[in-house]
Amino acid sequence: MNLPVTFTRSLLKPSSKRLLFNEPFKRLAALSLVSFTLLTPSAYAENIGLLYEQAIYSEQTIGDLDKAIQTYQRVLDNNNSSLVAKALYRQAHCYHLLGQKNAAIANLEKIVKQHKAHSIYTKAKKLLQTMYNEAINLLPIPWINGEELSYKVFTAKGKNVAVETLSAKLAVESGREVWKFSRYVGHVSNRQHENVIVDSQTFSPLGSSKRSLKKGFSKTSYSGDSITTTFPENPKHKPNMVIHDAHIYDNQQIRYLIRRLPLTQDYTITQPIFSPEANKAIDMKLKVTGKETIEAAKQSFTTYRVKIDFVVNDKVGQSIQMWIADNEQRYILKTETPSTTYLLSEINQRDSGNYATYAIPAQNINFDILADRQAIDVSSVKGMNVKNAFKYLILKPDLSSHFEFAVTKADGQTAKQFLNTLIESQKRNIKSAKIRSLPTNQVTAEGQPVQIKVLDYQSKRAKRTVIYSAFEHQQQLVLIVGLMESKDYDQVNQELTDLIASVTLN
Repeated sequence: MNLPVTFTRSLLKPSSKRLLFNEPFKRLAALSLVSFTLLTPSAYAENIGLLYEQAIYSEQTIGDLDKAIQTYQRVLDNNNSSLVAKALYRQAHCYHLLGQKNAAIANLEKIVKQHKAHSIYTKAKKLLQTMYNEAINLLPIPWINGEELSYKVFTAKGKNVAVETLSAKLAVESGREVWKFSRYVGHVSNRQHENVIVDSQTFSPLGSSKRSLKKGFSKTSYSGDSITTTFPENPKHKPNMVIHDAHIYDNQQIRYLIRRLPLTQDYTITQPIFSPEANKAIDMKLKVTGKETIEAAKQSFTTYRVKIDFVVNDKVGQSIQMWIADNEQRYILKTETPSTTYLLSEINQRDSGNYATYAIPAQNINFDILADRQAIDVSSVKGMNVKNAFKYLILKPDLSSHFEFAVTKADGQTAKQFLNTLIESQKRNIKSAKIRSLPTNQVTAEGQPVQIKVLDYQSKRAKRTVIYSAFEHQQQLVLIVGLMESKDYDQVNQELTDLIASVTLN
């Protein structure tokens, strides 16, 4: 605020009782007045703005990054709120170009934590994720678009009980290029299907989903500094929200994150990850413990053996070991947990265009499967050329039942022939089973008639019913199975009929 005119004049007005100011004193008074005026708020703001422009000029026009950093610091020292966030970002960018990663990260973390409402926040968070990736020296992506890996799953006693399938596909979501990672485990007591979507540039997670036999369907989204998990099919579970720092990965992308780490002898890293099931961030502590040669997927690989501890509140909750190939692809060849071993059995490096898309919107299903995959895991089907599982579970939390969705190559079979072979095999395994057939014109999928057979049998606990339905699509056979207690048959049959009618195929 400027001094009042009357007050400034009174300073220079001669007094009847005093001598007039001499010339040196006049100049001193005028200089003091000018200095005071420069320190008024409007002039102060203008001066900081000028400093900011000078810093921009040093950075972008002259290319003197050191001088730009010093000038940005003068802006920050004055703590002008309207320019602090911008100065922090520009200074971080200079640090980044100079290779001073820790200084750049410190600036960006301040923006993410202290300036969430500022327009620069989104850019700062994206650059911060890039800086975090550079800080841990993530290697270039070693997988190709369309890669699919199959693992045999063994118990601690060495019994092969399931198959795990991992796939990676490049896609575009909301105008952004992303990687879609999928995982399916066809274990008899704990079947799971997981998906996670990550930004292709920053490798930061955007969202994930999981369906398991035990907990049903859950969906997680990453937005700003919060992570929200919902349970669309179970209203009993309320949405969970967690506030987090910017540097975090989703638990479901760990297998791909590990393949990008620059592993060497004695390499160690601690990385926070988010676990939707635990609804919290967990520290993943990884250490290379040695090198070994192992056999997997009918090949011999030299590997890094790593130990991974998952730490919560400074306590190790679980420890696992992994063997990662020391080659360009860096496959995870083997994983050991206290109860289970996963061993790589098949590597498919296929073109991503060789996919078919299956969607059942009413059941939150939308996934891709290799179009020429001969895959179905009905293990009791004998005498048929079948391979490993790729099945999507559709669980009903309000009923003691579930649906299964599978695809296999037709190999010249009609849906009717396939279903007859399947159900006859099932009947041989369940001696008390009785078969019922339903008219094929009752249900259609994409205009195609659906073959339906019903198998009733007595289990140790209750009477159970299985509904088998199959139809043909583009040289493939699509199978949807409903398993339930017989008392729930009418309701599940109607749900299955509605489900089949809603199937869309591309």
